[in-house]
Amino acid sequence: PFETDHCGSCSACLDLCPTDAFVGSHKLDARRCISYLTIELKGSIPEELRPLMGNRVFGCDDCQL
Repeated sequence: PFETDHCGSCSACLDLCPTDAFVGSHKLDARRCISYLTIELKGSIPEELRPLMGNRVFGCDDCQL
C-alpha cells in the first residue's frame, strides 16, 4: 500500500468503473475488474458482468478519459 494518498480529491475510478469493481476507496474487487476478466481470468467471464463490459476487450481505462 502507498504511504501517501496520490488520488487527492479525484474519484474518477469510483465514479466511472462500468462493473463497480471498486468496493470502497482504494479497494478493488479484481473479480469484477475488466482488466482481470479479459486478461488474467482463466475461464469464462461471468454472465452478469458481460453486459457491463460493453465492447471493451483489454480493460477499460474509463477513468483516464
